[in-house]
This record gives sequence, C-alpha cells and structure tokens, in this order.
Amino acid sequence: MSHRFLFYLFSVFMVSTIIVN
Repeated sequence: MSHRFLFYLFSVFMVSTIIVN
C-alpha cells in the first residue's frame, strides 16, 4: 500500500469521527 492511500483512509476515518461527534 502507498502512503497516499493510507493517508486517504486516515482522512476518511477522521472526517467520519467528526461527523459522528
């Protein structure tokens, strides 16, 4: 996996967490 892909997953996770909260 590339760092860019991991960064994308991390970003989606953070955004999802913010939306839930």
